[in-house]
Amino acid sequence: MAKNFDVTVQREGRWWIFTVPELDAVGQARSLAEVPIEARGLIAGWLDSPQSVSVLHDLDDVAAEFGVDIAELRAEIAEEEADE
Repeated sequence: MAKNFDVTVQREGRWWIFTVPELDAVGQARSLAEVPIEARGLIAGWLDSPQSVSVLHDLDDVAAEFGVDIAELRAEIAEEEADE
């Protein structure tokens, strides 16, 4: 069973900075679509475990805040995860 982690995201210049409050851990991604993938990697490394993790974030709120098309974002995330 996957453990769930909340992730907060904010834009800083050209990077997306994300925080995993439960672990007090911070990471960065080049695109918003990469945040879930990078966050999973950060969490797995932090826990020193290859266990399955789920990243929970409100894409609708983040997309609205930064003027990103949510359908486009979801398609980009699916593409990034397929390449993983």
